[in-house]
Amino acid sequence: MLFHLKEPNYKTDAPHDPIVRFYGRNPKQIINTIEYYRERVKKDGVDMDRPDLVYWLKRKFSDEDIEHVKKGEFIFFTGMISFAEEDKHKNLFEEIKVSEDFSVYVPEENIGNFSLYRTDLSNSKRGELHKLHCSAVLFKNTSYVPKDIIDSILKYDLTNYKEAIQKDIIKIAKLSRHPNVKVDGLQRILESQTQVKNRRN
Repeated sequence: MLFHLKEPNYKTDAPHDPIVRFYGRNPKQIINTIEYYRERVKKDGVDMDRPDLVYWLKRKFSDEDIEHVKKGEFIFFTGMISFAEEDKHKNLFEEIKVSEDFSVYVPEENIGNFSLYRTDLSNSKRGELHKLHCSAVLFKNTSYVPKDIIDSILKYDLTNYKEAIQKDIIKIAKLSRHPNVKVDGLQRILESQTQVKNRRN
């Protein structure tokens, strides 16, 4: 069973906050992890009433703020994608279903980077959960997840993508010389942002 902290309406309630999702196998894992961060912020002398504080640090949460969900997600995006003509109309993200109730969405071109990124996840524990973070501006997001999901990510077999990774190394080399990188890639990114929003609704 997977639990999730209810998120605000980012447009109206937290317009300047990056997307942060908390998932746990029980509500206490989520609440205790947020408290872990609140205590760290307090120790640093940060005013907890600051208007620019992210929404999930501003107040204490209870079990009523947490819901059961069928599936959780994390988006991994480095900003490096293919702009080749044959890739123009394919979905930007591959779904890597690491467990029955959790998926990581990664562009095919980023799977090599994701493979490297996941090797350090054993050091990602924060409170009672583990932190998954994507800092790329277009898809900036963070998911806090229980250890069993981290273990599933670490164990996930990416062999099926070996050929794609090798192929994309060649594409990345060509990218730096491509004269229309920004033009060709923009539509693909915009379409994928719409797909991500639709998946949440």
